[in-house]
Amino acid sequence: MSCDKAHNHNNVEHRSATLYSSMSINTIHLRCTYGRPVHPEGDSTVSTNPRHRVLLRHPGYDDANNILILLQASDHSDGAFHHETARIACAIIADNRWDGYFTTTRNGPRVDVPGNGLLPSGSYYFQVPKEHHLGKLLSKRWDHTTPTDTCCVP
Repeated sequence: MSCDKAHNHNNVEHRSATLYSSMSINTIHLRCTYGRPVHPEGDSTVSTNPRHRVLLRHPGYDDANNILILLQASDHSDGAFHHETARIACAIIADNRWDGYFTTTRNGPRVDVPGNGLLPSGSYYFQVPKEHHLGKLLSKRWDHTTPTDTCCVP
């Protein structure tokens, strides 16, 4: 099989391949590969600084080993990440707890960022209301009856 490359005005690479067999020659057209993505507003609206990060943590663990998610904060040139996207990611990890929110300290107040706003680079704790303690959730999940001895008899 051989491949030939050609580029069009959008920097999209087109490939074609010729497959040789003992019976006939077939040309297969492969899908195009895309060029480097470019934002319509240019690179000035995003951060490319690798130090711009949002760390999402669990409030009950020691910070030395406590990163649930590490996100590159590239949604703003000063380093920020979309608040609602981060919250949804944490909610999924926390057993679909959609009532969760972020704080900047373990016991601090809720971060005042609207859902469609941006979390500045930094460290945040994902909190869930205290009345829904994880232990209660797990005990409910494992609450089951003991199977009878006849369940497995052929």
